[in-house]
Amino acid sequence: MNIVKSIILMLACALFFSCEASDNNTLLLAKGRKAKYVIVTPDSPTVVETTAANELKLHLDAITGADFAVVKESAADNAKPQLVVGNSARARALVPGLDAGKLSYDGIVISTTGENIVLVGHPVRGTLYAVNTFLENACGVRWWTSTEKYVPVAKTLKVPVLNINYAPKLIYREAFYKDVYSSDVNFRNEYYSQAEQSDVFAARMKSNGYFTNIRREYGGYHKFQYFVHSFFPILPPELYFDKHPEWYSLIDGKRSQNHTQLCLTNEQMKEEFIKNVLDTLRVHPEMDFISISQNDWHGACQCDKCQAVVKEEEGESGPLIRFVNSVAEAIEKEFPDIWVETLAYQYTRKAPVKVKPRKNVVVRLCTIECSFSQPLGEGDQNKSLRDDIEAWSKIADNLFVWNYVTNFSSYMLPHPNIHTLAPNIRFFVKNNTIGLFEQGDVYCDAGDFVRMRNWVISHLMEPRSRREPAH
Repeated sequence: MNIVKSIILMLACALFFSCEASDNNTLLLAKGRKAKYVIVTPDSPTVVETTAANELKLHLDAITGADFAVVKESAADNAKPQLVVGNSARARALVPGLDAGKLSYDGIVISTTGENIVLVGHPVRGTLYAVNTFLENACGVRWWTSTEKYVPVAKTLKVPVLNINYAPKLIYREAFYKDVYSSDVNFRNEYYSQAEQSDVFAARMKSNGYFTNIRREYGGYHKFQYFVHSFFPILPPELYFDKHPEWYSLIDGKRSQNHTQLCLTNEQMKEEFIKNVLDTLRVHPEMDFISISQNDWHGACQCDKCQAVVKEEEGESGPLIRFVNSVAEAIEKEFPDIWVETLAYQYTRKAPVKVKPRKNVVVRLCTIECSFSQPLGEGDQNKSLRDDIEAWSKIADNLFVWNYVTNFSSYMLPHPNIHTLAPNIRFFVKNNTIGLFEQGDVYCDAGDFVRMRNWVISHLMEPRSRREPAH
């Protein structure tokens, strides 16, 4: 781990000093173990705002040895310097025009106004992200792994003047490594009893994906109803095939339920499918995404009606997107905030030429066929996927990418893709990607610098050194 920590430290120092070294304006937060600031929260803070204020106090106390008081805004002395955490009247008075509810998803505002510092963000988890960004960028805190962190010790703590107004382009961010994942909460609590719990570390890495299981007070996570390959879970052939074989793919002149798909142009099938989807969402209205996607094999329907659409759209994605659009339209009427995800995968990877995905549809592509020694945005070996992603981005506002960042044939060997991690993420974002699942080695504590990779990939997905006018 010495090599890993050295590499991360060099990256962190470069990030920190490149952002802050040229700025000579500073504010004195504490001196001689005495706090010069108080932390101010709304009178009725959300659970995430409460966590954010507690995290700020925890780390500032540890850095300085001081006791930073946390007070409600109605009890605060506005004549004294304040660290204003959360969407309060005090924050809005200090930052004219601030409306946290209108910030982009996971967006943050760090605004220095006189001696006061406002830390606020999008209502879901943005205020916690603002605090974490402040602790990293201004105070030098580093959360390397769930078991290792760096909290500087300073008798005098001065911080630079920061004005940041930023929202990540990726609203779904997940680096799939063991350090930020456990599907078993009881195991997670036991395993991490002597360290940061995995979901706390995931929140500090600003991951918010399906497998992080982040608690509500740390901002929660994106919930998926089905993750992928949902045709048969939604319309199980063991329940429907005997009575309705015509709902399933026609293969070589015969309807089959084995390694096939659905007959996507069958209207009766679509009605039952939509009914089952809506019934599921009524039981699970808390979902952010629902996957309406093909099974994990080939077997597209060869019936005349389906193939007529294939011919018109110049690809098997034609009947798929037309079907998903119909389902997504029905979902939107009752669940307008849920994303409908589908796959452009294997035989459906080529974009259709006429139909376009609806605004609530997210199209997920997969990089499984690619060369990982070359950036996806260049190089002959990746031209096929690159062409498909660029074609989809011209007709779809929202893409999702399942990207592979480990060597599945030998987890323990070094995987020569470090140099491609950043350009690949930039390529995805350039092409309308809003969700990124970076599938690393979730099963192993050792392996190919897995903890360093988690830290680097998480920071690449949510850059936290960008500086812009706050308002």
